[in-house]
Amino acid sequence: MKGGTPSEPVKELFGALGPAGTHMAQEEVQMFPTTSLTLGREELETPLDDLESVVALYQSRVFRFLLATLRDRDAAETLTQETFLRAWSARSSFREDCSLATWLIRIALNLARDHTRTGRFRFWKRVTASAGRCGGCCVAGSHARLLRRSNT
Repeated sequence: MKGGTPSEPVKELFGALGPAGTHMAQEEVQMFPTTSLTLGREELETPLDDLESVVALYQSRVFRFLLATLRDRDAAETLTQETFLRAWSARSSFREDCSLATWLIRIALNLARDHTRTGRFRFWKRVTASAGRCGGCCVAGSHARLLRRSNT
């Protein structure tokens, strides 16, 4: 092959070769410019697109944080799963201003606060309900009476 053209025996074997070694028909082929038909969202990849590796990397860190915060193993396990579920759901809003670990811990912190807040609400709801049943004869009943007085 001299000067980039195939030798005569090669031409006989394969015919006329076009660009990049493709077989060209004898007629002229009109080439159209290629266009990308993506919607744009597919091109924006976030670190959370591979959720399995993110969970493998950060699950123990998030769990330890929640366990230290809540001191309840069952709640920490549940909220760890909820953290990754929320992160996956909100992965398009991850701006990468901070590290992925920081973002996950922030989600876990918000979930822990919500959990603690609803736990306190349940406690006081039980206290006031039990105070209403016992008529104020117990310690919980006296607390409920005090709460009612302070609310009026």
